[in-house]
This record gives sequence, C-alpha cells and structure tokens, in this order.
Amino acid sequence: GHQATVTCLASSPDGQHVASGSTDGIIIIWNAKSGAATSTLRCHNIGRTPIESFRDAESRPAVTALAYSANGQRLISGSPDGVVRVWD
Repeated sequence: GHQATVTCLASSPDGQHVASGSTDGIIIIWNAKSGAATSTLRCHNIGRTPIESFRDAESRPAVTALAYSANGQRLISGSPDGVVRVWD
C-alpha cells in the first residue's frame, strides 16, 4: 500500500480497522480481517490547498502519530510540522 516508510499504526477500538501513516504524509485505513485498504487520506500543509499538496508530495509532512477516538468515529494524526488533524 504505502510507497514510503511506515512510521505509525493505530487499531480502531472495535478491532475492525488499522490505520497506518507514512513519511509521505499518507494515511491508509485497512480492513483488519481482510487486509484490504478501505480509505486513503492525504495530509496537507497549512496554507496549501489539498490539491496543491497532492500534486507536490514533497511538501506533505510525515505522519508520525495516529490514534482513534474512544468511539472509533474519528482518527487523529500528528506530524512534525506541529499540526494535529482530526479525520471523520
């Protein structure tokens, strides 16, 4: 799935999904049972639109921390640029 080094993992509270983050700023959500990727999230820098960031992968900060909320409805990511993102 990832084209760069995986730096962090998080398991959903219900055990149904695993999220992985990488040095290229991409998060992949995996089905824990089948191993299939179900979603891809692309982090973007402050001040850049998601489209600009997608076109220039070098500008995306690495994802270095991941955690699911207690109810599993949100994923939280952190990166060395000091930004914490909450994904629905």
